[in-house]
Amino acid sequence: MVLHANRPFINSTSHSEFLRLTTPPLMWPRPEYAKWEVRDAYVIDIRPSASYAHGYCYSRRVLYVDKETLQPQWADLYDANGKLWKTGPALNYTHPVPGGGEAVAVPAGAWYELWDLENGHASISVPMEPAKFNSEVPSRYTNLERYATPAGLDQVMQ
Repeated sequence: MVLHANRPFINSTSHSEFLRLTTPPLMWPRPEYAKWEVRDAYVIDIRPSASYAHGYCYSRRVLYVDKETLQPQWADLYDANGKLWKTGPALNYTHPVPGGGEAVAVPAGAWYELWDLENGHASISVPMEPAKFNSEVPSRYTNLERYATPAGLDQVMQ
């Protein structure tokens, strides 16, 4: 699993630099980007209840959650017939708490990959910029009613 990624953010990384840090075609991160670690994990096997299972695309989802940080580190998705369909890592990084404090594992802005084994396809989501916490958040986003309530979300979505 990866918890200590070096964070090459797309808006500050040239295309050639991004390609240097990855291995095509799946864009698997090279050691310069990520420190791979063996970590203890909880294995959570999620299956839809019988009332929702019919017609649902996944028969089960298995998450590997880091025991220390409680961040998902890998996911396996199974098709309706129980065959492994998609799999992939979530590469997280640590971020110091603004104003002091220990570093925290950051899932927001993490690197996610999902390999579609049945269709020979891969999707990747790479962070555009570092996640922001506490005093790092621009003041325009600190309105909790607007950004943290259903009513506020309704306003934002108009």
